[in-house]
Amino acid sequence: MIDAVQPYYKPATAFPSAFAAKLDEIAARHPQPEDRMIQAMRLVQDEIRYVSLSMGSGSYIPRDPATVIQSGFGDCKDKALLLTSALMRLGISAQVALADLDQGRALDQHLPALRNFDHGIVKATIGTKTYWLDATDYLQGGDASNVAQPDYGFALPVFGNGELEKMPSPELKSPTIKVAEDFSFPDKPDGHLTLTVLSTYEGADADGMRSKLASRSVSKLSDDYLKYYSKRYPGIETAAKLEIFDNRDGNLINVRESYRLPAQALAADDLAKNFRSRRPTSAPICRHRQWWTASDPSRSDRLSIAVTP
Repeated sequence: MIDAVQPYYKPATAFPSAFAAKLDEIAARHPQPEDRMIQAMRLVQDEIRYVSLSMGSGSYIPRDPATVIQSGFGDCKDKALLLTSALMRLGISAQVALADLDQGRALDQHLPALRNFDHGIVKATIGTKTYWLDATDYLQGGDASNVAQPDYGFALPVFGNGELEKMPSPELKSPTIKVAEDFSFPDKPDGHLTLTVLSTYEGADADGMRSKLASRSVSKLSDDYLKYYSKRYPGIETAAKLEIFDNRDGNLINVRESYRLPAQALAADDLAKNFRSRRPTSAPICRHRQWWTASDPSRSDRLSIAVTP
């Protein structure tokens, strides 16, 4: 089967001058192949828009990388071949691999057929290390040691030996979403409650959050968060502008929310008495609680409650 598609997936060697200059800059600034790989991946992910082209020959045959660059968009096959070509220019062994987004884990149970594949990715090799890259992802962070790699079950390298290769499944060693809610209750009847929420996203969840932030304004995100807490604590107000800290190389995003609940709202409907965790009775007291969500082991929540004089 791969013999039939190999002619269409040969890496390109010629690029438009502007794109070639960007690759040359990557080579000059990053002597290590691992860093070159990440920078080339980001270049294709960030600057070439993903558009599905699944009609006619576009279902299986990629367009020429130069055409993809000039148009500014491409589908999974287009972007996979472009990234493969860019990596090869940078001295990194790479090839397109075929995968299936829905039935990829069962590919080894099917007879070989082109129709079994609906996605194109990249297999890059540096030394003895294999990297699976999806050029259709957007704004991925991290470096070669922690970049989130796709897991579609099996993949078929176009220039391999014709055998499916098992893609490694990521092992969750600790939560990749951590939410810390810090409540500070007033010790006076006319005081207000303050709430600070720090959400930390790592790995693939940081990638997802980064993509979400790119498609949604900070003000819209802030409004959505306020609506969430307004349902739990009627009368709550935003106390400070939403803060976002993105360490793309470390693939870590922190989002800080700040709220205040006026004394009148705190007293209404016995909210203080019926708070979801028992309120401290004397100051200075600070209670902490941390847990993993049983239905979502990738998420960890911590609750801190204190009385402020």
